[in-house]
Amino acid sequence: MRKSLLLLVGVLLLGSVGLAAGVQQPTHVYWKIDGCWITLKVHDDVDLGTVSGPWNEGDYIEDTDGNRIEILTNCSDWMLSLARDWDPPSGYSGDGLADFYTWFVDNGGGYHSIADGWDKPNNGEGDIAKGLPGLHWFEMGYRYVLDYDDIPGDYKVTLTYTVTTP
Repeated sequence: MRKSLLLLVGVLLLGSVGLAAGVQQPTHVYWKIDGCWITLKVHDDVDLGTVSGPWNEGDYIEDTDGNRIEILTNCSDWMLSLARDWDPPSGYSGDGLADFYTWFVDNGGGYHSIADGWDKPNNGEGDIAKGLPGLHWFEMGYRYVLDYDDIPGDYKVTLTYTVTTP
C-alpha cells in the first residue's frame, strides 16, 4: 500500500508538470479619427474706460489684463487671424483704427509662433499666429492712443478672431 501511495503521488506530480501548457492569441483594438477639430474661446468685451480732458496727444488708454484667447485643437496646422471694424461716434473725422493697437502680452501652451511685430502694440490685422496640435493661450493687450480728432461720444472696435486650417 505504501508503494502504491508513493507511485500515485509521483504520477500526480509528474502528470501535473507534464500536462502544463500555454496558449496565446492576440487581439487588436483599433479606431479611426476622422478629420481635425478646433475650439476657439475669446474673452468677454473689454472696457478701456472713460476719458475726460484735458489730455495730450499721444496719451493712451489700455487694458492688458485678463484678455485671454484659447485655442484647443488636434489639427496639424492652424492659423489665427484678426479682423477689425471701427464704429466711432457720428461726426468723427479721424482714422481711429490707426490709433487702436492690439498685441500679445503673453502666450503659452503648445507649440505655436506669433507673427512678426505682434509682441508689441500693433495696429494691423490679418494672420497673427500659427501652431500645431495642443492647447494654446494668448493674453491680449488693447490700446487706444488719444489725439485731438477724438470727439465726445462712444467708440467701439469690433475684433473678430478666426482660426482656420489649410
